[in-house]
Amino acid sequence: MKLGILWHLRQIFLSLQLLTLYKGLIHPCMEYSSCVFLLDRMESKAFRFMNSSGLTDSLQPLSHCPNVASLSIFYCYFHANCSTDFANCMPPLLQSRCTSLSSSSHPSSVLLSNANVNQYSQTFIPFPGKLWNSLPASVFTSSL
Repeated sequence: MKLGILWHLRQIFLSLQLLTLYKGLIHPCMEYSSCVFLLDRMESKAFRFMNSSGLTDSLQPLSHCPNVASLSIFYCYFHANCSTDFANCMPPLLQSRCTSLSSSSHPSSVLLSNANVNQYSQTFIPFPGKLWNSLPASVFTSSL
């Protein structure tokens, strides 16, 4: 319904104004209900209404918000700002070795199990653990 309103307003508003409406009304709803809709299709349709790739390229992808939330919770668990039960579920720190992989990792990298089944790759510990390990070393302070 909101996307239909945006479509009708495309004759009245400029692309920048349509983007502002999209960012304020539609994009936040889609971030938190991503499992319900065919979001990529809806988003590309909204972008076609705006007809300005320069403006729409500045938007964060819909996956950004859940990734930030996962990393925030993982950070709390990593620093044991949680119950002991949760803290005990955290994977251990990755032991530093002289390999090509370790030279690209940061001191706070965690050791993730190498599960042969992809069924659990998107569950809580493996998913943000991969994101955590992919962060650049500049994100972490040297006081760890």
